[in-house]
Parts: sequence; C-alpha cells; structure tokens
Amino acid sequence: MGCFSETDTFVALIWNYRENIENDKHWRTEVERCKTEWEKLFCGLPRFKGRQLNEYISYNFRAV
Repeated sequence: MGCFSETDTFVALIWNYRENIENDKHWRTEVERCKTEWEKLFCGLPRFKGRQLNEYISYNFRAV
C-alpha cells in the first residue's frame, strides 16, 4: 500500500498479504499504518489527493 506524491508517482510504503486483511477494520488499520509511514518519511508534506482516476494516473503514462 502507499500514496501518490503527484500524478503518475506512487510511493509504496507498507505491505501485507491480502489474505491477512480480513475485514473493514483490518483495512482501516492498514490505511492508518500507511498514513503514519508517509508522515514519518515526508514530515508534513501532503499526500496527493485527486477526485478521479486520471488525476492519479495520466493518459500518457507508461510504466518503466
């Protein structure tokens, strides 16, 4: 799991096997863990927030 720092830039922060995330409570815990790791690494810099998928991943983006 992770966050976007800007369009087309995903920062992986934590991981867990999907089968270990059994219910909504566990998902929320993992999301909070992810936010905590972002804060530790980027000390107050905001995560990118968009409203639509194309705000996160541009049409012309190509994986390298």
